[in-house]
Amino acid sequence: MNLYGNRAVDMELKLRIGTRDSFTYEEVMKWYSDGLLEDYDLFKVSSDRHNGLYVYHKGSNFYLITASNHIRQIDPQLLAGRSFVVASGSITNNVQHIYQVKGTEAVEGLTDEEMVKYIMGSDYREPVTMDLSDIAKSLGIDEAR
Repeated sequence: MNLYGNRAVDMELKLRIGTRDSFTYEEVMKWYSDGLLEDYDLFKVSSDRHNGLYVYHKGSNFYLITASNHIRQIDPQLLAGRSFVVASGSITNNVQHIYQVKGTEAVEGLTDEEMVKYIMGSDYREPVTMDLSDIAKSLGIDEAR
């Protein structure tokens, strides 16, 4: 994430991000309109019904990372009324950190799943997969039917 260039405002922003304070939709949209959001800035989103969704910014779009680790573009208006936490816990996002440490070659040509691992960093969780027989067993359904 870029900074405003105003020492006092930047220090407050860094403090809020570092303490994992939550931000409103309006604050995130102000960052967007002020040009502060950078590619792969990741947010953990919470609402009354959904907790722990991840959304990242790239270009002029927002993308949702689904529970099965797929990437889907999302209309920012669908995020209205939700709270956001900067998932990386710092101004530098996870992908920027990889670029700085390992270089651009480490990120180029990655599959979506590999990119999700980079974007989410330590928040990444392997998707839970179950086959049909496991689901049937968990529901107590006889497979012979």
